[in-house]
Amino acid sequence: NKGYTDSKARQELLKFLPELLEDLEKILIYGYRRQLSAAVLRLALRSEQNDIDDPTLLPLVRGVGFADLVSYTTLSRRMNEQTLADLVQTFEQRCAEVVAVGGGRIIKTIGDEVMFLTETPEAAARISLALSKLIKEDPHLPEARVAFVWGRILPKLGDIYGPTVNLASRLVAVANPGDVVTDDSTAHTLADDQRFVLTPRDIQDIRGFGEIRPVGLTPGIGNELEIDFE
Repeated sequence: NKGYTDSKARQELLKFLPELLEDLEKILIYGYRRQLSAAVLRLALRSEQNDIDDPTLLPLVRGVGFADLVSYTTLSRRMNEQTLADLVQTFEQRCAEVVAVGGGRIIKTIGDEVMFLTETPEAAARISLALSKLIKEDPHLPEARVAFVWGRILPKLGDIYGPTVNLASRLVAVANPGDVVTDDSTAHTLADDQRFVLTPRDIQDIRGFGEIRPVGLTPGIGNELEIDFE
């Protein structure tokens, strides 16, 4: 921020590092706790998989969501390396904070896209709405498309697979900038929740799935996720 070169910035960091040790220790402890929480969750998932009676079904039912920045490819061609890195970092930080506060988990980030996982369809809906709103309000970010689906998945080696993941990915690609969408089946599970307003859209031919009716999601009655970036 002060116009330092990389070499000068490293020298300045070495000067201030002793003053940062206490804060760094707190960050490391927080990181270890998150890793422990993730490990416990993985053990719970294995136990849940063993309880499935039908071997033809994918083992877990979860919410899968995607947030995708609009016009990222075009923007990346106009930006220098540092500006593009700042944009991606801001996007990933916003997404990570929202997903964590909403009780979800980031599965992976791929430049302009983030994939997250939730334990309930309600959590997926709340996180999706918060992501769309906060990204839209951030002057440093373009708008985003957000989509989520509730269904069965297969977790493997830290990633997740299955038709639910594929459908969520397809839906985010057909959403309008600033929109949050889901599929008709997921919308049905949220129909009685006054926190969400569900608006059926025109049927679309989704690659690999045929005719699917996307359903738009907007906030209804109730508290939204409160995110503080200060």
